[in-house]
Amino acid sequence: MYSADEHLSDFELRFRYRMLTDGNTGVELRARADTTGKRPFEGYHADLGHVGIGPQILGAWDFHFATRTEFPCQRGTRLVIDEAGNALHERIKDPVRIEDIRERDWNHCRIRARGDHFEFFINRKLSSEFTDGIGKGRLDSGSIALQLHDDRTIVQFKDILLQRLR
Repeated sequence: MYSADEHLSDFELRFRYRMLTDGNTGVELRARADTTGKRPFEGYHADLGHVGIGPQILGAWDFHFATRTEFPCQRGTRLVIDEAGNALHERIKDPVRIEDIRERDWNHCRIRARGDHFEFFINRKLSSEFTDGIGKGRLDSGSIALQLHDDRTIVQFKDILLQRLR
């Protein structure tokens, strides 16, 4: 599922989701077709999954790039990528905890993309954030996609609201 606008840049996306099975899902941001064939799309990915899947997925950022380094940004982490492509990680004070996420029930998400800064909130608590200050290869606009990782996963989304930021 893609937004009608393939050139979204600064926005806030709000929605509710629930995982009815174990699995992996998420939201692809500023997505564009991967011309290398490594994967269907390149983009920044806000990862969601079932409770218990781990901090490297649930509430984390994943980077889907064909030719760039894909840095980890787990739940509870703030990542800054500098212009040269170096990464600095630090812990977020009081991030969302696994106990804050409702298993098999509705959870509220808010994702904000403004310039090179991205924030990911679950149930009104910051889960992870990053700044992509890299000089070459940053995505400044693109589409939004809801991901279903495999056909055995059942996830529901509702109350989807997209607000452009100026």
